[in-house]
Amino acid sequence: TVVSPFMESTVAVYGQFDGVGSITLEYAKFPNDTSNNTIVIVNGLRETFTKYAEIIYDFHSLGFSVYTYDHRGQGQSQRLLENSKKSYIDFFDNFASDLHTFLFDVVLPENRQGNVFLLGHSMGGAIVSLYLEKYNHDHIRGAILSSPMLGIQTPYYDWVSTGLTSVNVYFGQREEYAVGQEDNKPLGSYMENRLTTSLDRFEKIKSLKKTFPGHFWAGLLMDGWKRVILLWNIFVKIQDVFMCLFYYYKPVKIL
Repeated sequence: TVVSPFMESTVAVYGQFDGVGSITLEYAKFPNDTSNNTIVIVNGLRETFTKYAEIIYDFHSLGFSVYTYDHRGQGQSQRLLENSKKSYIDFFDNFASDLHTFLFDVVLPENRQGNVFLLGHSMGGAIVSLYLEKYNHDHIRGAILSSPMLGIQTPYYDWVSTGLTSVNVYFGQREEYAVGQEDNKPLGSYMENRLTTSLDRFEKIKSLKKTFPGHFWAGLLMDGWKRVILLWNIFVKIQDVFMCLFYYYKPVKIL
């Protein structure tokens, strides 16, 4: 009863910024003058920051300024394909680059003297991990990775899945659904859902999805997207070996 009014109150500030390739990304910020702590929420695949309303409210109540945004191709941000139901990404690194832009164009200018923390869930956890590895992160006080998507589960070995999707991409299927995937379907009943054990939250999500159908679960995995993730996962495993041998980075606290 308090979360929805909070998201629509004068505390909430909504805006846009340009990501890689001038893709327009939507963001929300909830400033808090009671402390110098800031948390940036990086959401997961096919999500939107609207889904994180309770978490935003809780962190703000604890004294944090909260910043969050929707990734390219999903939520309220600009799509990369004509079919808005498809959550498409050409290069996974663009996710990390968008986060970097968001931090330096929106978050840090308003929080130069405070502590900035990152919270990444699922794919957001993978994006935060890649960001910390790719960029200097002296400006980040700590990071929380919630069920980070550091790999994806397929019925086959990674190299088999990578090969199959690469063949599909080669034959022009990069922007098509992966085998067995299709447009998302309605939520169905509470007893059938795997999203939450709370009936109140389920009804709230169902209501939001009905009101804003384009903001939630905007598409399923496509061959091009799967190939990006699989190749990135293999690349990181190889890169980690060289990083351990030749590089040293300032540590950041990860919970």
